[in-house]
Amino acid sequence: MVQIVKHLVRPEHLNGTNRLFGGTLLSWIDEATAIAAIELVGSTNVATVAISDIVFKRPVQRGELIRIAVCLTEVGRTSLTFRVKVTTHESRKPVITVERVVYVALDDDGRPRVHGVKKVASKTCLTPRNDSKRSMQNKRP
Repeated sequence: MVQIVKHLVRPEHLNGTNRLFGGTLLSWIDEATAIAAIELVGSTNVATVAISDIVFKRPVQRGELIRIAVCLTEVGRTSLTFRVKVTTHESRKPVITVERVVYVALDDDGRPRVHGVKKVASKTCLTPRNDSKRSMQNKRP
């Protein structure tokens, strides 16, 4: 499962050096993974519990269209783990890769609950060897 979310970088998204503010990008990444988790779990009652190391590879300028590719890589009893790759739309130059964004399904009292999502059939999406245009296309489970 790969989901793509796109954002146009506008003036209100910029930092003091006229580049995309890192916090804005992290918010977009969290939102994109939340959407993926919500769709899989079938409920909006999910929460981010962990995000792995974040390394910005290059700045993003105003007017650039960025592409956030979210891929499900692991399924636990209550958790879903995603890998996220952000690139520029035109050049596909990497902006950031987040190896692990972990979400947990919650019950009505805010405690982790079993979500019922089936195990991932393949862990090939968004891996370095398969990071091609073909592997980045929208795919639904």
